[in-house]
Amino acid sequence: MARYNATTGEIDFGLALDALRRGERVRRRDWGEAFIRLKDKGFYMWHRDRDVAWVPTWDEMLATDWSEVV
Repeated sequence: MARYNATTGEIDFGLALDALRRGERVRRRDWGEAFIRLKDKGFYMWHRDRDVAWVPTWDEMLATDWSEVV
């Protein structure tokens, strides 16, 4: 079951995936300016003005501190 924290606005990875499918960008709480997006049918992390391929770890997939980048 997807999880949303109304107090912090944070979501779990399932809701983060839904946001990515809609074309949104997502990040974890402590990532600063870095974010993830879908591009060319893969995950990419934008960091320091460039995209790099990204594969989520188990910790990232189980985390509940994701948020959409606005």
